[in-house]
Amino acid sequence: MSGNINDTNTDSIKRDIDNFIQDIKDNTECDFKQKYKNLYNTSKTLYTMIDVTVRKDISLGSFSLENFKTRIDKFLLLISQIQSGNVSQHDASVIVGKDVANEFIKLKM
Repeated sequence: MSGNINDTNTDSIKRDIDNFIQDIKDNTECDFKQKYKNLYNTSKTLYTMIDVTVRKDISLGSFSLENFKTRIDKFLLLISQIQSGNVSQHDASVIVGKDVANEFIKLKM
């Protein structure tokens, strides 16, 4: 998620994600980029996905926190496994790619 995956603090990312989503649900008004600057600086893509897609899905009533957390937890676990040397970045990419492909193939069927 960061330029150097070994610098990514997965616990901090998870905490920021949980709090960010709760703030959206609570209609909290603040400078989210400032409040969640660690998340923004670590992964602008993830920050934007939460700020735009998750916010939209919450407003439409179509957001599944359980599904979202399952997916994010898996990604963060893979980052931790990369950091500990249990999984290579290549193997983690293959795992993520297969999961995404399976999800989209299921949606098309």
